[in-house]
Amino acid sequence: MATAVQGSTIDFYVRDSGGAGVWKKLTCMETLVFDAQNDVNTKKTKCGVFKGIITPPDFKASGQGVCNTAPTATEYSYDALQNDQMNGQKKSFRIQDTATLGTVIMINGDGYFTQSQLTANNGETMNFTFTFEVDGAIITSES
Repeated sequence: MATAVQGSTIDFYVRDSGGAGVWKKLTCMETLVFDAQNDVNTKKTKCGVFKGIITPPDFKASGQGVCNTAPTATEYSYDALQNDQMNGQKKSFRIQDTATLGTVIMINGDGYFTQSQLTANNGETMNFTFTFEVDGAIITSES
């Protein structure tokens, strides 16, 4: 029998690349998307369509959340994200289920924050979006 994983138990963690430092959870996430995409070459011929897939795939994570102006020592805020993006700081990332501490799903690797956006609309919370581009291989595990 299949068991569903609740999206509310999946979090995005970062720390400086190279294994140093504490894993910090990106604060107040609303959405998280992990995208894997291969480039495809298509040749249309008189005997059919042929596809060539370029590997390895390109990976990126993106999402949105609410800004937290008072993060704890184990939380990663929008301010820290923006600072690391501006400085080109390479980060290690981990996407894991918090309910089982990564025993059900775990994706990790290294990369950079390449896009962020802050929105502060009247009558709403201050929100952010981000894109994290993976640089190199990823490690995945899922039971």
